[in-house]
Amino acid sequence: MNVLRRLRRHPLRNALTLLQIGLGALAATLALSAYLGAYNRQLQAEPERFDLVAGYVEEDGSSGTWGVMDSESTVGLLALTPDVKAVSLYASAWNPTFSVGEKLYQFQTAAYVDKAYFDMNDVALSRGTVFSEREAANAEDVLLLSDEAASVMFGDADPLGQDIILQPDANFGDEAGPARAFRVIGTFAVNEASKAQNQETEHLFMPIWSQGEMFGNSDTLSVLAGPGQGEAAREQILSAARQTYGEILSDWGTEEGQDFYIREMNERSFISADLIDPTVVMFGLFGAVALVVAAIGIFSVTVVEAVERERDLGVRRALGATRAQVTGEAVLETALLAGLSGLAGAALAAAIIPVLTGQVGHSLFWSVDLRWQPTAAFGVTALSFALGALLSAFPSWQAARVCITKALKVG
Repeated sequence: MNVLRRLRRHPLRNALTLLQIGLGALAATLALSAYLGAYNRQLQAEPERFDLVAGYVEEDGSSGTWGVMDSESTVGLLALTPDVKAVSLYASAWNPTFSVGEKLYQFQTAAYVDKAYFDMNDVALSRGTVFSEREAANAEDVLLLSDEAASVMFGDADPLGQDIILQPDANFGDEAGPARAFRVIGTFAVNEASKAQNQETEHLFMPIWSQGEMFGNSDTLSVLAGPGQGEAAREQILSAARQTYGEILSDWGTEEGQDFYIREMNERSFISADLIDPTVVMFGLFGAVALVVAAIGIFSVTVVEAVERERDLGVRRALGATRAQVTGEAVLETALLAGLSGLAGAALAAAIIPVLTGQVGHSLFWSVDLRWQPTAAFGVTALSFALGALLSAFPSWQAARVCITKALKVG
């Protein structure tokens, strides 16, 4: 085979060139594997959560909300929103005051929610249970407290089964209704991530049905979208809500643009800064530089080979080979050698990735999900083959233009 003859002609020079390509492929495979690992980790991150609010916010900061959403209509919303995984009714409880015996406790953050809210937001129960179907059917007054709130209100005593009294809201005067007793049916651990990000953290949850007639239905729908589906889910839920509740809001006299809006639960976009990890950048730069060096090596060796093989090419032309045939064979030889070197580099990456992510990885690559990625290996091998073909095309074509008489001249 011509490839083998070419390797035997200048073994050291060819070996160094192939080594360049292989090392470049190794570095590029590691870099691409690190990037794909970070990308896959982001895809597998927690699904996106946001709120759909029935209402408006003016430029001057004034706002208003409409209590139009209920549990029955949310079933229809889900049917119209394929990228929404789950929804839950949510309504803020404005600084409710509860009493235990003669002591009063005011909650700055509390909420009315339905049963689905706890699964959607991974609320970790410490004791007891969430609202049951029986309690929902009978519209019983029950609630859940955070562990911190339960400790303050009940000390070391078991809060489960205890009654705490919701005091009338002084802001509504006689319309607020009488005091109501709520039975504690569970406690939960506060989300530490939310606390660390200074987000509002609810310490008390009451069932959505216990809002009372004066509040009507909910004005907020908590929405859970799948990873990477947040943007589509936002568009779908807005469209579905306007389709479902548009007639009601129109009867209320709302203006266009004052019907629904999205309220973000966090400001992180789907493609986050995690993908620009410094270690990934380091891998990428090293891989790019190595491939550039390998490309230069391919080009320079092809130029030298073309000069050295001038007589051979002249003989082939004299025997009837066309310029295209001579060029094609030379390009194929170089492409095969580059592709095989790229494959060897990718295979070496598969062997050393476990080493890098073992004892060494704990100290150097802790932030990178560096795993064997067949896609990266295939891509780097294909790139090596393409570089070999592209960079050898021009020198090979120039060499194929050799003057046959001159090439065959002896002495």
